[in-house]
Amino acid sequence: MNSENLNLKKIGFISKLNGYKGELVLITEDDNVVEERFLFMKMDGIPVPFFVEDIFEKSGNFIVKLEDINDEFFAQRFLNHDVFIEKKGKKKSADSFSAHELMDYRIVDTTFGDLGPIIRVEDFPQQEIAICIVKEKEIMIPLNAEFIDSIDDEQKLVSVTLPEGLVNLYLNL
Repeated sequence: MNSENLNLKKIGFISKLNGYKGELVLITEDDNVVEERFLFMKMDGIPVPFFVEDIFEKSGNFIVKLEDINDEFFAQRFLNHDVFIEKKGKKKSADSFSAHELMDYRIVDTTFGDLGPIIRVEDFPQQEIAICIVKEKEIMIPLNAEFIDSIDDEQKLVSVTLPEGLVNLYLNL
């Protein structure tokens, strides 16, 4: 996991230890935390993922057992640390999508602005191409990681930085 591309949300903090086998007490109001496979805590300012072995509710809080945290001495280093989860369904990296999932998403270029919705996706041997209509002309937009800045599923938006002049090339035909 590349920490630069993470979209994290703070959900609570570690308040104390539970027992002597490395279990931690997580204070959170997010009941969906039991579905998480990874929790993140910042170590030296860098978000570090920890695999969740077990998590369950106890007395209104959550008891968390993280992989490789097996004693109270090691677990103490997590006391008072904020806990984060990766936001789901918000933004994807440019490498983690299927182009056909992007139908009806709007494409916004950093230079040209709003290019409108994707009306269809064409499969070519080298790459997939999104088709948009701009000023009554079809614009072909390469859907590759080099040009895609982010994908926001909630807003159905694809932010791109296209090569200079690509959009104008189609508009001036």
